[in-house]
Amino acid sequence: MKTIFLFIYCFFYFSVSVYPAGNTFGVFYPEASSGISATYPFLVDASGLRFDFNVRVSDNYIVVPDVNGPDPGYEDLKPVGSIGTARRLPSGPILSIDTLVQIGKTRCRFRYNGFVDNGSQVESLVCRYGGESYVTFKPQKPSGVIDGVIAVRYTIIRIDGSANPFQEEDQVMYLYYRRGTEIKDRLYGGTLPAIEWVGSYPFTCRIEPGPPSGGDGTYVYDWEVYTSSGWSVLPGIKTSFCDLRVSSDMQFVRRRVRSQNQVAYTNPMEFRLGLLSNRNYIAHVTSMPAGHQASGTCYAADITYYDGLGRAEQLVNQYASPAGGDIVTPVHYDNAGRSDSRTYLPYVRVLSWGPGTSSVYDPNAFSNQLRFHNFESAYRSKTYESLSSSRLLSEQQIGRIYVDAGKKIDYIYSVNGNQEVFRLKLTADGGFQVNGYYPRGQLYKISCRNEDSRLTETFTNVSGEVILVRQKFDGTQADLYRVYDAAGRLCVVISPEGSGKLSSGLTVARTDVIADRYCYLYTYDGLGRQVVKKMPGTGEIHYVYNSAGQVVMMQDARLRSALRWKKNVYDVYGRLTEEKMITLAAYRPSLQAALDAGTAAPTIPVAETLLASYRYDRNLVASPGPGFSTGGPISVKEGGGTRLRSENKLSPVRDISSVTSR
Repeated sequence: MKTIFLFIYCFFYFSVSVYPAGNTFGVFYPEASSGISATYPFLVDASGLRFDFNVRVSDNYIVVPDVNGPDPGYEDLKPVGSIGTARRLPSGPILSIDTLVQIGKTRCRFRYNGFVDNGSQVESLVCRYGGESYVTFKPQKPSGVIDGVIAVRYTIIRIDGSANPFQEEDQVMYLYYRRGTEIKDRLYGGTLPAIEWVGSYPFTCRIEPGPPSGGDGTYVYDWEVYTSSGWSVLPGIKTSFCDLRVSSDMQFVRRRVRSQNQVAYTNPMEFRLGLLSNRNYIAHVTSMPAGHQASGTCYAADITYYDGLGRAEQLVNQYASPAGGDIVTPVHYDNAGRSDSRTYLPYVRVLSWGPGTSSVYDPNAFSNQLRFHNFESAYRSKTYESLSSSRLLSEQQIGRIYVDAGKKIDYIYSVNGNQEVFRLKLTADGGFQVNGYYPRGQLYKISCRNEDSRLTETFTNVSGEVILVRQKFDGTQADLYRVYDAAGRLCVVISPEGSGKLSSGLTVARTDVIADRYCYLYTYDGLGRQVVKKMPGTGEIHYVYNSAGQVVMMQDARLRSALRWKKNVYDVYGRLTEEKMITLAAYRPSLQAALDAGTAAPTIPVAETLLASYRYDRNLVASPGPGFSTGGPISVKEGGGTRLRSENKLSPVRDISSVTSR
């Protein structure tokens, strides 16, 4: 399976020499899902003729209203987070100049001056800060492929308290596009399994990578092998698959794909001599990005060996240690077949300890683990009541500090006593009532004393619901009560401070001080969805769901006072694509009823503010054929998972990270 990298894009905008001269960084810059980089331009023929973008301002600037401007309908007043601005309607309060100075930002205004298109494909361009901005392309198509750059000219007007308060400076920001007769998408070369274990040389196999994607839909193939002399093209092989006779000097193979002016490669597949032993095993291999060809760097392999009963008995992480060795984790089973009675620490296998080669099953795993750690109890142990019972009696952690001192966790099983646990009942308004105590023997009781002699008592009813967790130490106790509804859903959690205020016969309404300050309150609708949540000392949080059970709108107490909602947008695959802030004077029940009825969403009276946007790449999952370890056919299929490809947020430059989603 090929690892996909998540990049948080960060771009800098440079001026061209013709306009203006010597300008290095622009105060204003464009923001869009594409078009702000030559790597990911606007794909005009694939996506349409109009593309929207936003104009943003740098961190240390603030855009102030121009009351004499041609369109004072919205005024940008103050920053939200690190960059960007907040909007208000004209009827709202106007910040004074003194207030703006206290913010610590350089005040400025934005004026659009025009654009220059070096590809002559743009018909019109509208550019406004805090308003609608878009570029429209000419309908006629060029004969070939054009990679164009749009230089958007603007003037920043800095405002200060000097005798000449308005200082103007011309700057440029850039938009990128690609246009052609059949441009579709960025080219991907497909995926190969990362490794092929070879029994002996020479070795013949058919290699079938996953299909390429993107480009113009027509592809030209070449195959390359890596030897001690480097990469070289295999002559005469121009098909999407390859029937290859592998010799001992071949280390890697990959496929090169060309489409129009784009070139892409599959990940390299390594040939390695030696099977992984004659035992049952499953190897999970993750491909590294194309370009890795040093042994052990083009893939990461996790190998699990199984015994005759189908139980995992040894885990090997190939090349996972800092020195490049294998990390081995042995698995122990007691007489009842329980694998957690002893949980051993992993160790790095040293080949001089025994016969075999790297990544082959280690028959002396337990003795080698003891030799590596030089400690007899390098494992976590659990003691059970009997072979037929799963009740835990004691547990000991790893380390000499526990083993040498005899410190462990002890468990005692019993039932509740009289007047030991309050019986709580949920009321109609979402509060609760204390109806005396549970009679003796109505609840299961598990007493757990840890290594520091702290006692925790857990009381559970016959339905498996935890009613009370009580902690005792040095003569004090702290109780955490839980209240459930008739469907077994958790509705109230009473903190220890609130539990200390309970008494028999007490009724606590949802609006009472005890509930407001010391309780977690949860409300569900008829479909079992949590629609209201309240935490101690805070207001209620309301949730609105779509038909797929996803949260599409959320509102806490502060948003409710401002008539705002946080909105989530999902694609057809159920993946989050956008987070927005909207202004909407509507209550949760009416919004939920509209969504449940399938009617159109209410009209938003003002423009939405984009908080974050997410873009996903396709997910390719390697599916080795039945001859994966013996040279059989290899195929690739599209999986149902996702890869987060890019994220655009209203925030400054962020670090580059990598992530794999399953």
